[in-house]
Amino acid sequence: MKKLTFYLSIIFINLSCSVTKTALLVNPETGERVTATFKDSAATGGTCQATMSDGEILTGMYSGVRGTDIISFGSTNGNISVNSNYKSRGQNVLSSETNANYSATGATRTVGGQGKAKALLYSTKPGSKLTMELIVIYNVLGGGGYGDAKTNDGRTYKVIIQ
Repeated sequence: MKKLTFYLSIIFINLSCSVTKTALLVNPETGERVTATFKDSAATGGTCQATMSDGEILTGMYSGVRGTDIISFGSTNGNISVNSNYKSRGQNVLSSETNANYSATGATRTVGGQGKAKALLYSTKPGSKLTMELIVIYNVLGGGGYGDAKTNDGRTYKVIIQ
């Protein structure tokens, strides 16, 4: 069975929401078009359903791996000393001296970049053994992506996620 590349991007508002994305699959040899929908769960995965050109429904699951999600921590500290003596220049200004200590800590999180996902679908039609595998790359923040798909009977598709 050939692999399909599938790109999917999902933005999580909170853990209880789900996002639905639509993908168009096109067979470059025959022009056959298939529509697929991906419904995200509260993680990088969920359910997928594709409607074949003859009306047969394929259903299954997909799982994704996000490529860029970095958390960094840092800290710094030091001492600042300032001594200004204006009297030595003949000015009628008081001398001043300042000493200060400082410290800071911080954390950053970088989210975005590219993710990868794979979907495995099977037919809901009684007696049908049709399956499809999709493999995609997706934009973690933007929601779009692309990839390839193939059925177990040899049909291949190019995938665009909207």
